[in-house]
Amino acid sequence: MNWYTPVETPAPEAFLSPRSHVMLLGSCFADNMGERFAQSLPEGHVSANPFGVLYNPESIAAAVELLLSETARADGALFRGRDGLWHSWRHAGLFSAPTEEACRESVNTALAEARRVLRKADLLCVTFGTSRLFRLRETGMTVANCHKELASDFDEEDLSSEQIVRRWLPLLAELRRLRPTLRIAFTVSPYRYAKWGFHESRLQKARLLLATDALCRQMPEAATYFPAYEIVEDELRDYRFYAPDLIHLAPQTEEYIWQRVQQWAFSPQLSEYAADKARLLRLTAHRPLHADAAAQASLNERKAKMEKEFEDKWRDLYI
Repeated sequence: MNWYTPVETPAPEAFLSPRSHVMLLGSCFADNMGERFAQSLPEGHVSANPFGVLYNPESIAAAVELLLSETARADGALFRGRDGLWHSWRHAGLFSAPTEEACRESVNTALAEARRVLRKADLLCVTFGTSRLFRLRETGMTVANCHKELASDFDEEDLSSEQIVRRWLPLLAELRRLRPTLRIAFTVSPYRYAKWGFHESRLQKARLLLATDALCRQMPEAATYFPAYEIVEDELRDYRFYAPDLIHLAPQTEEYIWQRVQQWAFSPQLSEYAADKARLLRLTAHRPLHADAAAQASLNERKAKMEKEFEDKWRDLYI
């Protein structure tokens, strides 16, 4: 007897190896998956949300345009907020700083590192969270984050699926021109948005689903849809798979989706590398129950031995 209906994911392709590079852009879900990719690949091979969390397709598109440019800087939208901090309309609050110089350095450093990863990337994951966006009333610029400025400074707008498709088709073509082997995986965030009510949240998700479906149909050689949203909504279907706020996902749900991602994209070699690295990270994070000198010395010896074995086994990756 089946107690749930499995959601079909893309056929296993095993295209990611320990040498692969991955970039993720979008909502909190992209942040979470990015942490897991970073734990599974060598350091410097993953760039997760280099603009901070971005929710709407227009802000993510603007980020991609900056990444594709060789010369454009990320500091063209800095301002001093009501809280006295410097912010960027193109970035989340993660990049806010007490001084303009610190904010500028932060956003441009992240941009340079993200460009490096994108130019080597084998996979770009794009997660749309909502079709709702906010525009600065004074200039019409779509903002990535309102940074707690006055609501009267912004106009709200809902993007249609057609608008999203028109915006993203040229970007997909340019991404493939830059990196012909790049896989672009679209997802729709399974996180629920209570701010506008759950009926409106469903409508927004529907627009995003229609848009990602159209993009994948029109450019099948470039784009793939990964059904994280459907796994939560149709396969799991229970509040026990949510965090206590009933909006975000529980850790075991995120882990379940991550396992499905691995089944789709990980080569056997990457699965082996990730397992070895996970064991090393667990030992590195371990603290002895009784912190006496002998116990600490024994732990340090085990760590050094495992680190050497890991480096010897995967030495070719670092040459």
